[in-house]
Amino acid sequence: MFRARPFRYLFILILIFGGFALAISSKVSEQVWSWTLWPALALSGMAILWFATWWLTTHFWVKLIITNKRSIRQEGIIKRHTTEVLHDHIRSVDIRQTLLDRILKIGDLDIDSAGQGGESDIEIQMKKIPRPYEVKKLIDQYRKM
Repeated sequence: MFRARPFRYLFILILIFGGFALAISSKVSEQVWSWTLWPALALSGMAILWFATWWLTTHFWVKLIITNKRSIRQEGIIKRHTTEVLHDHIRSVDIRQTLLDRILKIGDLDIDSAGQGGESDIEIQMKKIPRPYEVKKLIDQYRKM
């Protein structure tokens, strides 16, 4: 999460710890107004809720599973959408990275399938995955090239 969105991650942490610090200082110090306790706790609570939602969506909603025969993208918990491509049918694996992505070792991964028709040949798209070149290397290991 930090590597994919470092500024959002730091902003959420600042909101959480800043809210708790303001709440503690409103109870301890006479210089800070006592009415800041509940808004500060509400701010921290909303930031924790935002963080938990973000964590759940990145860890449970979208998964990339690579087996020895196929690559599978699963999306959703209750309503599930699954896309799979046999390694024999993969035409290319594309990786896109910005400078910050390269520094943080993340990237976008696109898997093009020979069997996919229509306007876009991209069968599986994954955004901001860690170590995309290692994932590509694993896919290439099982592909017949």
